[in-house]
Amino acid sequence: MKKSELFPSLSEHSPIILISACLVGVPCRYDGQSSLLSPSVSFDLLNRTRLILVCPEHLGGLPTPRPRNEIQGGTGVDVLEGRSRVMNENGEDVTAQFCRGAEIVLKIAKSLGINVAVLK
Repeated sequence: MKKSELFPSLSEHSPIILISACLVGVPCRYDGQSSLLSPSVSFDLLNRTRLILVCPEHLGGLPTPRPRNEIQGGTGVDVLEGRSRVMNENGEDVTAQFCRGAEIVLKIAKSLGINVAVLK
């Protein structure tokens, strides 16, 4: 069966969306699970868009499973501008891995002309 038969409304003109891989069932969250979107949303995205799956944490060099991570004393913007850090639950600084993953995802989006992203 051809892809066009499975997803008849999908074409090379369908919008491209960059999406966190865990949201479509890839078990790449910190705990080795996924954060699957509802089946109706997933089906709608698959039927109407071309999806580019990314896991910024993996792209930045972090494994799955991994300790929980949290921004300390700021926002994602603060991390990117060097005013805050990302620390894991073991007290290790993983800021560099998160920034590297964000940079790679941004390069992917720019290289493909993507202007819509759904990230966890």
